[in-house]
Amino acid sequence: MDNDDSEPGPDVSVTLRRSDVLAKIATLTDEHDALAARLADVARAIEVEKALLRYFPGGEGEAAARTRTIREMLKEVLAQAGEPIGIRQMIDAMKASFGATVARTSVSPILRKMLGRGEVEHIGDKWTLARGEATGRKE
Repeated sequence: MDNDDSEPGPDVSVTLRRSDVLAKIATLTDEHDALAARLADVARAIEVEKALLRYFPGGEGEAAARTRTIREMLKEVLAQAGEPIGIRQMIDAMKASFGATVARTSVSPILRKMLGRGEVEHIGDKWTLARGEATGRKE
């Protein structure tokens, strides 16, 4: 077979012209410089977009918080508290932990539903996880 695509053996020599190699190096250097400039442009554009996000309600933190429901956030906050806490404390803890701003009018109905399901206990004006919920099992 005359058309062999295999690598040349140890007895085959390759001849290169210095001018061809220098031209290829110059071309690759130009491409590298263009890509480095493009990378810098993209990095600046990302920073501008991040700065613009600050002008919108919720900012970046709320995007991560949207993956959890209010009920899930409440359960985590109550578990972390370890003792009965009030609704204002829950709202503040959700903001601190998840970056989510949740209205009291959204929290109260969910707590009532959780109370009906036996997930939480209402003690005076404070709330806590039900004993079975705090340990991860229902009693």
